[in-house]
Amino acid sequence: MLSVARHAFLIALAFGCLAGRSTPATEPAGDPVLERALAAARDRYEGARRSNAAGDLDAARSQIETAVRDLVALDAARPDAAAGDLAFKLGRLAQDVGALDASRAALEFAVAQRKLALAEDDPAFVQARFELGATLYAIGDLQAARPLLEGVIAARERALPVDHPDI
Repeated sequence: MLSVARHAFLIALAFGCLAGRSTPATEPAGDPVLERALAAARDRYEGARRSNAAGDLDAARSQIETAVRDLVALDAARPDAAAGDLAFKLGRLAQDVGALDASRAALEFAVAQRKLALAEDDPAFVQARFELGATLYAIGDLQAARPLLEGVIAARERALPVDHPDI
């Protein structure tokens, strides 16, 4: 019989939490300055997605870099699910368009946000660490990538059955 935690993890895995989709932000930001910054960064993210879909990678990179710069300038000392989720999405999109420095900055912010709010084995936190590790690996920073990716493997080993194909 699966434990409740393992069952929840497998359900999250099946619905994509570890396949590149982040968890929805459910808490209101409350701070008007933060809300305006998040709205502007969301607009740039959506613009970057449209530019990427249209094949204009330069425009997509520019929008992503601006959004990431503004987002990571926010106070990262308190957890904010919306900021962490947006940073995760920006980091993933930055990977897709080859803006690896922006991806690194966004995913470092996302990992920091999720570390403040989530348990170590939470699927959203594990996925953020995996994406950051993958970006660091792509950049060539193997020394920084290795402990992140080893931590992801350890988290998956703790959460998944021994015979699971992801182990």
